[in-house]
Amino acid sequence: MHGECVCDTPTCREDARERKRLYAAFLDLDKAYDILWRTGLWEALKQYGEEGRLLKAVKGLYKDSETTLKVGKEMTDWFEVQRGVGQGCPMSPWLFNIYLDRVLKEALPLFRGGAGLNNCQIQVTMFADNTVLLAESEEELK
Repeated sequence: MHGECVCDTPTCREDARERKRLYAAFLDLDKAYDILWRTGLWEALKQYGEEGRLLKAVKGLYKDSETTLKVGKEMTDWFEVQRGVGQGCPMSPWLFNIYLDRVLKEALPLFRGGAGLNNCQIQVTMFADNTVLLAESEEELK
């Protein structure tokens, strides 16, 4: 979309007129809800000040969780689930975002990229399990 801008501010319009290049790496964290490290989630919640009843309640949702799988027409034995957050649970997107925010806060200082907009540097955008890293050159994405 050369010359077009999603936002409508003088700075955005100026950037669009200058035809600045923007490079993006799209990351789809496939099965991200299934592999989330729960101990890391508990630590992330603590870092955000959730150490009381809410943390205890969330941990309770996942304590001694078990599942079984259907393979063909047969069901497997029940086994303990040690990773991930519940599919379809209304809290799962929030829990996943808390966890991913902590991971990104540790990783972003190592990332040299970013796109300048209105005197700030935007390095990443996120929605659910989709993440986009932004840079002004191909080299910055490496």
